[in-house]
Amino acid sequence: MCVGVEICNYCENNEATDVEHIYPKSLFPERAFRWDNYLLSCGTCNTKYKSDGFAVFDPANSENLVELVREQPPLNNDGVFINPRLDNPTDFLFLDFLTFRFTARLNISLRDQRRTEYTIALLKLNDREALVAARRRAANYYFDRLERYVRVRDTQTMEELIQAVPDPHLVNQDESFNVEHERIMDALRDEIKRCVHPTVWYEMKEQRQRQERLRKLNVLLTQAPEALDW
Repeated sequence: MCVGVEICNYCENNEATDVEHIYPKSLFPERAFRWDNYLLSCGTCNTKYKSDGFAVFDPANSENLVELVREQPPLNNDGVFINPRLDNPTDFLFLDFLTFRFTARLNISLRDQRRTEYTIALLKLNDREALVAARRRAANYYFDRLERYVRVRDTQTMEELIQAVPDPHLVNQDESFNVEHERIMDALRDEIKRCVHPTVWYEMKEQRQRQERLRKLNVLLTQAPEALDW
């Protein structure tokens, strides 16, 4: 019900503290207690941005978007908003590594393009400067931790291991090299897996061979292909 370790499904930046109703209960009261309509999000996304905003395609299965209002009964259940319980958002969203803003993926249908643009606009994913800046920091963090992982993985002695980490005091020299080597690698893997903005990590791996600005990342992933599964 949430991304990573209790991270908001929508912004991937804040703690997921709210049980969000994907189909707003004010518009779809019959879905108020449906398990598949629940999602964990942060209070900011749930209350300030998503709130009761919702649109459907009318007629159903068309490309015509209609914003719903509370005073009127819903036209149908063909929701426009990308539903993370049913949809994989990365099938719709493309991250531009120049601006760190989302756009619709190329070669998707007009209907899916409208779903993408509506979701981005409703959640203000590109308008919240703090989010954009956080995605940029996350990309730098992922690169840094992967670079450290490769450097540590390739060490063969305790002396090399001490030189490979940023702070020698992080290495317990009372332990054997093998034990300490594996401990530090596990810690670096865990830092990548638990970092906020996991979509940034997904897109870095997805675009690594097509984006010149990700050339160094591609080299690291070629050296450590196991990281592609993280």
